Amino acid sequence: MKGFYLRQSASSADNPFETLKPLLSVSAALLIAWLIAPVFHHVSLIAFLAWVGLGADGLSSSSYGPEEAYKALGPHSHLSIVLVAMARHWIKDRAKEPRWKSQLAIHGTGLVMCLSILVITTLEKFSQGGWVTVVITGLLIALCFAIRRHYDEVRAGLKRLDDILTTIPLPETGTAPGPSELDANVPTAVISISSFSGFGLHQILSIHKAFPNYFKQLVFVSAAVVDSGNFKGAEELDSLQTNTEANLLKYVAWAQAHGFRADYRMALGTEAVATVEAICLDVAKEFPRAIFFMGRLIFKEEKWYHRLLHNETPHAIQRRLQFEGIQAMVLPIRVLE
Repeated sequence: MKGFYLRQSASSADNPFETLKPLLSVSAALLIAWLIAPVFHHVSLIAFLAWVGLGADGLSSSSYGPEEAYKALGPHSHLSIVLVAMARHWIKDRAKEPRWKSQLAIHGTGLVMCLSILVITTLEKFSQGGWVTVVITGLLIALCFAIRRHYDEVRAGLKRLDDILTTIPLPETGTAPGPSELDANVPTAVISISSFSGFGLHQILSIHKAFPNYFKQLVFVSAAVVDSGNFKGAEELDSLQTNTEANLLKYVAWAQAHGFRADYRMALGTEAVATVEAICLDVAKEFPRAIFFMGRLIFKEEKWYHRLLHNETPHAIQRRLQFEGIQAMVLPIRVLE
């Protein structure tokens, strides 16, 4: 083992690439963390997971002995990433998992070991270039927390919009809520929505303001998108479809209470843009005079990073529909500050 460490030290002095190993380990861990962490809700975890991934270099170099074994096994950044993810899973879902204590103990022990290796490796390598990794990772952590704070501010602005629009009492219609019978030959506004919120209601009000008394009927479309968070079995898929349909029915009831005929269309898919496009193409065949609307967030002071942090789904759908010769518009939805 002593000879192995001497060979490693000599190799590091002769080959500058050895000094960059911690940084490359962080980069690989950062990529894995980006894939497994839901960006909009846990973006601040990404840099932390990359930081934990530093322990991989120390783990493989201190435990496996021969240099050939080290080279064959390579960095094990994914080990720390998986341990953090699994520990978080057992804590978050402890109400559903009867064995969460034993599983958390196993993964927590492994996580503590990796964190210990991380600290030791950082201290040992600090003067040999490890400080560069510490500085870069610290800056990444600060950046991720800044991004998280931005999303929290946007979420707070949208909540204020919800408080204004979703709390307005609906007028009594005297009929049970349900889809209306629509006329295929009259102008129809087709609105793409997700959950029932002030964002979607703002779209309806914006359409009525831009086209007063033009649209007498509305069709709400939504995609029940299957992702890693809900792709756990038939029960979760049924729940996803039920929740999506319940949100659509709320829009239908709201529109009917304000004098519109309304109906909805939905589909299950793995990608929002393609699924919504397929629904819209079917609706366009059913209602030839339909115009399609999507909402997009706008800010009082537009910053260069807003386009990077907020998806361009509405514009992507608009481009696809317009390419098919269908009228589509993107409505600006202000974020209250």
